[in-house]
Formats: sequence, structure tokens, C-alpha cells
Amino acid sequence: MRGPTVEISCKVAQIREKAIAVEDGTMGEWTNETTGVVKNRPRWYWLPKSQIEIEPPTYDVGTMVVVTMEERLAIEKELV
Repeated sequence: MRGPTVEISCKVAQIREKAIAVEDGTMGEWTNETTGVVKNRPRWYWLPKSQIEIEPPTYDVGTMVVVTMEERLAIEKELV
């Protein structure tokens, strides 16, 4: 990581090969595109694994982790 970094405590929501979705405890509206139903649910933030560090390094969905990333990425993803 090149620039200033930030650490975010969050919960793993979903895991993919190249990205991870985390939730930070904030809520957001989500609209089901098929039914049009609007729900309040935890807000997810998709982060590219290549641009972050995760502690602990072994995690699963539901695990609380600390994610370190460049401040620029945190701002872009609206985490700060």
C-alpha cells in the first residue's frame, strides 16, 4: 500500500475469489429488482482482495475482521 492507510473493523458478509463483501454495522435500503420490494438491511461494501489486508488472515462469512486499506479506497467505497 502506497498512501495513508485506514483500519476498519467489520464483519465478513460474502467471499468471492477476487473480492470480499464486508458490513460495518450501518443500514441501507435495498430494492429487489424483480419484485420492487424495498428492505432495510446491513450495508455491504465490496473490496478487492488485491488492495486490502485482512486480520485474521483466515476468515469465513460472519467472522469479525480488521481490514487495512489505502485511505483513498476507503473514501471511494464510502467507508470513511
